[in-house]
Amino acid sequence: MLNKAGDSPKSISYFEELNNIIPYDTVFWASLNNNQYWLYHNGELIQSQAINSSEYQSRIESFLQEKVPYEIKIDYDENLQNDFVWVNALIKEDNSPEGVVGVGINIDTIFQSLEEKDKKAGKHTDLWLVNGSGYIGLSKDREYQNGTLQQFFPPALVGAIQAASDQHFSIQEYENEDDELYDIAYKRIPHSEWIVVIRTLRAENIAFLNDMKYII
Repeated sequence: MLNKAGDSPKSISYFEELNNIIPYDTVFWASLNNNQYWLYHNGELIQSQAINSSEYQSRIESFLQEKVPYEIKIDYDENLQNDFVWVNALIKEDNSPEGVVGVGINIDTIFQSLEEKDKKAGKHTDLWLVNGSGYIGLSKDREYQNGTLQQFFPPALVGAIQAASDQHFSIQEYENEDDELYDIAYKRIPHSEWIVVIRTLRAENIAFLNDMKYII
């Protein structure tokens, strides 16, 4: 797919099609063969330049140094002027790195999608992405954004979440200071610093199951 001589028309066509079919806010790829970087945003090519002259050079180099097949990053993008969730993947040929491809999803887009799913389900679910120190990098409810698990959970539960497995979801219950009982599910994302944490109110889960018994 990557052309050592320069921009590949086939590659450009492929990513234009990908960006039109799949509703990602941003798609990028970088060729290590020709030191080129391309960035699409909202379906338009907004950047095409040498990797070593791009503001994304450090991001690409950092990912390559990790020697993992993919990674998930949450950070503010100066060029796009917003917070994004980035999913970056390594392109390899004959076990040799050829480049990096990634998609960026505007955090506002994620929030909107999650809120719509809650409305359809008729219940409220807290969903967080937290790192190993307990920092909440992504939260569906803005009140928790950039907070920490230590602010909301007792130390034993925080420790259990920080030690989360990347093989399966673990589930615990938790009672807050208002005596409300919650179910907590958590799982580490493989090859990532992030842990998915899902919190639901037990009373809402029971109400949902009671409604389902009249349907099933």
